[in-house]
Amino acid sequence: MYNKNIKKTKKTILVDLDSVLVPWVEAMLERLKEIGINEEVKNIKTYNYLHDKYGNEFIKSIYNENNFYKNLEPFDGAVTFLNNLNEKYSVKIVTVSGSEHNQLSKASFIEKHFGGLYEELIFEKQKYLVKGDALVDDSFENIYDMISNQRILSICYNHENRYEYNDFIYDNSLFKKALSYSQVELLLEKHLN
Repeated sequence: MYNKNIKKTKKTILVDLDSVLVPWVEAMLERLKEIGINEEVKNIKTYNYLHDKYGNEFIKSIYNENNFYKNLEPFDGAVTFLNNLNEKYSVKIVTVSGSEHNQLSKASFIEKHFGGLYEELIFEKQKYLVKGDALVDDSFENIYDMISNQRILSICYNHENRYEYNDFIYDNSLFKKALSYSQVELLLEKHLN
């Protein structure tokens, strides 16, 4: 017997913050420029380029400053994108946790710009530990880990093709690439519904 009162559960979309919703790379390069280090986006050929060149602890020290996110603005279209996702899916923003200052700065930024457009904010370095039906992230490592551990749709997002560090990746059944928010929405619609 069919019960029409059973509520259909929304699929859960895990969305990264840095370089998916906010221009983290550009913000980091601007901060480096303020202290006399000149780099350009076109120089960043690998995901960990800045960490490898300047040292993980040095980059983390800048990233963990308590005001790193204070003056940032989301990518154009990020608010609309999350709103669109929120209408169809359960949205969880999953981002790497830094220092306590970094977490507070991120949380404040997210609430200011995306308040009401997500169900949960999760600070987790190992994103594959968070259950979901799809992941949208710019890190190949996070996507590989997610596919290896959860075998869910994972979309490697490269906002307007700004970053070369994931150009080597090719689509397969669980892994897709997207260069715009509309492409992400189409991929989710096609593969989750």
